[in-house]
Amino acid sequence: MTPASSATVGSAVYGDKRALSWYYVRKGRGLAPAFPADTKQFGPDRKAIWIGKGKTVYLTIDNGGDMNDPDRWLDVLRENGVKASFFIAGYNLKKHPDFVRRLVAEGHLVANHSMTHRDFTAMTDAQAIAEIEEYARLYRDITGRAIEPYFRFPYGKYSLHLLDVVSGLGYTSVFWSLAMRDWEPRAGGWKDAYNDIMSQLHDGCVILMHQGSKDNLEALDRVLKDVRAAGYTFGLVSDIGAP
Repeated sequence: MTPASSATVGSAVYGDKRALSWYYVRKGRGLAPAFPADTKQFGPDRKAIWIGKGKTVYLTIDNGGDMNDPDRWLDVLRENGVKASFFIAGYNLKKHPDFVRRLVAEGHLVANHSMTHRDFTAMTDAQAIAEIEEYARLYRDITGRAIEPYFRFPYGKYSLHLLDVVSGLGYTSVFWSLAMRDWEPRAGGWKDAYNDIMSQLHDGCVILMHQGSKDNLEALDRVLKDVRAAGYTFGLVSDIGAP
């Protein structure tokens, strides 16, 4: 499946424009968290995923800021035989094309995270569509491939209306079931990053971590090894079927 042109979005009637922020409520290790009540209004035509099934963990890495040490990130993933799903802001895509090509060459998934990493709930539909379509063109220019049809809203800010707009462009929106406050240094350093993940691990876990966090990078090798030791395998978000 490839993303559609904006021409196919046409004049469809879309849902509620009320601004929403993705969240979940922890229930402890081994238990899936509680998700927003609005997910009951998601469905086949309003495509979104936020958790998988079974003993698979989906590592998603967002980059709307500092690139940190991109080669080390990929080295640790390769050493552990793990493929991850990367959501990279368009300006970093443009600045670091060799990194993007390496991601693709090593089998990772690169998904659309908008060109400017701005709040989509503050945009017009035309602005939102332009952000997504420009990203897809840039990705094709860099890699020679069509972008994978997955999208993540910057800051997790969305609306049912915007989910419809994104779905109309052929994308599935990707949220998460485990995240941490990792856009700033942690008091306990890498141990806090590690403990946050291991204490919330559950079947079908979609982990969100930010590439700019040095604590995450320091914890990454131990996380990958211990998630496997807990009986889980790793998958890409493209492996997740409809909820």
